[in-house]
Amino acid sequence: MNVRRPVRTAWNVLVRKAPIEAQLIITRRCNLSCGYCNEYDDHSPSIPLDTLKERIDALHGLKTAAINLLGGEPLLHPDLAELVRYARRKSLVALITNGFLLSEKIVQDLNDAGLDHMQISVDALSPSGDLFIQKSLKSVRARLRALKDRARFSLHVNAVLCPQSIEEYDELVAEVRALEIPISIGLVHDAEGRIDIKGEPYLGLWEQFYTEEGNFSAIEREYGSRLLKGETPDWHCRAGHRYIYVDEFGKVQYCASQRGYLDRDVTGYKRADMLAAGALKKTCATGCSIGCAYRCSAVDGNLMAVASAWIRGEREHRRRQKAIAATNQPAQA
Repeated sequence: MNVRRPVRTAWNVLVRKAPIEAQLIITRRCNLSCGYCNEYDDHSPSIPLDTLKERIDALHGLKTAAINLLGGEPLLHPDLAELVRYARRKSLVALITNGFLLSEKIVQDLNDAGLDHMQISVDALSPSGDLFIQKSLKSVRARLRALKDRARFSLHVNAVLCPQSIEEYDELVAEVRALEIPISIGLVHDAEGRIDIKGEPYLGLWEQFYTEEGNFSAIEREYGSRLLKGETPDWHCRAGHRYIYVDEFGKVQYCASQRGYLDRDVTGYKRADMLAAGALKKTCATGCSIGCAYRCSAVDGNLMAVASAWIRGEREHRRRQKAIAATNQPAQA
């Protein structure tokens, strides 16, 4: 993700200790029903635009560096492009999607709105027979090809390493790489956010991935390895501060898996509240595999690792932008 206003962003993050990422739920409704996910339903209406703008204003007031629009499935929100445009005034803006609803019009609308980054969740080559896994490369391959050609924002695919995807894992990674789209890997967690797998073959695949990929998002490599070894690394979770999760009701939570501890309306969430939440030692951090919370917290615990991963990400973004520019150049007569 290309950082606009890097000096101001660095000042806010490193000196003012502002939030690095806020995840904002814009609809709970989803077009899929993946077996490992509890962050969706099939009926909730989209949160009204004006309500979401108030929540975005509150996150801007906290000097939040990046706002990630989530669902459910965010592409179902009728005002998605306007939300991106509004949030982008003072923050980087990303979204996480399953990609099933991507169309040429949606991509163009997001280009025009100034979206900075898109993460597409793809967990296997094909849907599992019991539909526990539905986000498959088979379902979105053509959309990914079109997205890569048309998007002016950066993008990457994220896959979850879990028992149901293990057999196709190597082939999935290879095929996403062949599309020339960056890929990251997450570790499946239980309902409380704790890692739900360990040992081989997961550990070997995790290490192999980072060795081969030189991945653009490698902050949690060592941490993930230790989790897969059955260890419980000691770290300080800064959820509620460096990482903010705003649920569909506008309440600040530690994360999607740990609700009810803060439960503060984001429109009244002040800097003092944020700092107090970040200072708390959270028992749920033991064995946690919520990568976004870990990465944001790592800024205060291992700044060099974060900086190194950010540099890799910037290099990947610039490489992609050059490739897009070269593709769009008119042919020479």
